[in-house]
Amino acid sequence: MAKILQFLFFVFASLSLCVTSNQVAEPYVIYMGSTLQDGDHEALQAAHLQMLSSVIPSEEKERVSLMQSYHHTFKGFSAMLTEKEAALLSAGYDEVVSVFRDQMLQLHTTRSWDFLDAESGIGPRLRHKASNDIIIGIIDTESYPLVFGRDVAAESTPVSEASNCYPGSIDTDKVAGKIIVCVNTDPTVTRRIKKLVAEGSRAKGLILIDDVEKEVPFDSGIFPFSQVGNEVGAQIFKYINSTKKPTAVILPSEDIKEFKPAPIVAYFSARGPGGLTEGILKPDLMAPGVSILAAAIPSSDIGTVPAGKKPSNFAVKSGTSMACPHVAGAGAFVKTSHPRWSPSMIRSAFMTTAITTNNLGKPLTSNSGATASFHEMGAGEISPLRALSPGLVFETTAEDYLHFLCHYGYKNQAIRSISGTNFSCPSNSSPDLISSINYPSISIAKLESKQTMRAISRTVTNVGPPNSTYTATMDAPNGIKVKVSPERLTFTRRWMKASYQISFDAKSASKGYGYGSLTWSDGAHTVRTVFAVNVV
Repeated sequence: MAKILQFLFFVFASLSLCVTSNQVAEPYVIYMGSTLQDGDHEALQAAHLQMLSSVIPSEEKERVSLMQSYHHTFKGFSAMLTEKEAALLSAGYDEVVSVFRDQMLQLHTTRSWDFLDAESGIGPRLRHKASNDIIIGIIDTESYPLVFGRDVAAESTPVSEASNCYPGSIDTDKVAGKIIVCVNTDPTVTRRIKKLVAEGSRAKGLILIDDVEKEVPFDSGIFPFSQVGNEVGAQIFKYINSTKKPTAVILPSEDIKEFKPAPIVAYFSARGPGGLTEGILKPDLMAPGVSILAAAIPSSDIGTVPAGKKPSNFAVKSGTSMACPHVAGAGAFVKTSHPRWSPSMIRSAFMTTAITTNNLGKPLTSNSGATASFHEMGAGEISPLRALSPGLVFETTAEDYLHFLCHYGYKNQAIRSISGTNFSCPSNSSPDLISSINYPSISIAKLESKQTMRAISRTVTNVGPPNSTYTATMDAPNGIKVKVSPERLTFTRRWMKASYQISFDAKSASKGYGYGSLTWSDGAHTVRTVFAVNVV
């Protein structure tokens, strides 16, 4: 990890170096290699100050001070320097690896936060309660190179029909100079191939008729491209068949604000049950991940950039790689208000306050239009503002994770090697016990209809007011009897814990998964735990 961070700093330094013609002091970062080994931070800071005093004139000694001292993942510091002073530090000390301007970056994210704020029903006023002492770092090995259609247009042009647009399927003489209307019946022929075939046939544009609910925005470069659903496609064919000389025009893309319904579960979003174990309900949460404007490596493909224009450093992307930074940023946002909270407590706050209705006030749906289950949307879509004040949280401890390994089948020796402890598994370890790990949701992989009630335990921590009482409300699936004991939880102080059990009886239930939720409320906070129970 240290080598990765060091490499990233070299890259960042090479991208950030710039020179100016004046000698105004500006913030600079002095990078001095990997992290400090001996832990003598005070001596390190003293050495940094000595370095500064060697390049800053004595008449400006007030500038001999450190803005920041870095010693966790790398060695270095930041200070106010002129260009000349920065150059002296870079050239005069062997231990200095690089010196670069500490640039101030402006927040460019808009639509995602605006949308999440609106969906919370709270308003942005709570956002100002958070501080700004959090650094977000994400390493994501997954990529979805799915980008957007540019603002290109085809003028009113004759129309020609085709099917699938696979190589060799089009008569160039018939389609040259025309807009092709293509019906997609072969999913193995991608939109990129269809576009290349149409473009190579000297067509003026392509209208693809396909199920738009199963697609994300597509980058057609400078070639006019439009995709419509089957219903609109039927209307297009009705028009084509009504005249001898049908014509069409493909207009530039438009930004549609307040699109409804939203959000919905994207077709490519991973569904549960989880592949590793069905004892933990997956997915956990939804987050914005379709058509997200993000930094991207500029495209060098011929035909993707208008003549005389430079490739864009940004593109609209879709995928879990886009949802991931939304969750990370929201997590850092909550952490600034609650620095004592562990990652599992923050996850709990998101899950128990998640939104399960769309901007029409109706239940969230999947891409098919059906109501989304907890195996599709998890606990719902994140609401950063609601998560600031969840009332109660479920803290999943390190011991919980070790018990998970026990129940999953790992042996003591392997767990001790992983954890660096003398931990021993309980004698009754079983996959069925995974459901009782202190998680913010509940999943029972196998609940036999003939067995007695199955009890699942949970422990909550009060992070709300010191004196509060929570009352339980149950939303049980058809045929499954669900009881909670006790039905009231009373807290006399902050950080106080309380435990309860939920019992499931499936004697009258049909086979398969049933979904429900348990909600605790003190009148001001709503703590919702969703569950999935598989009756066998």
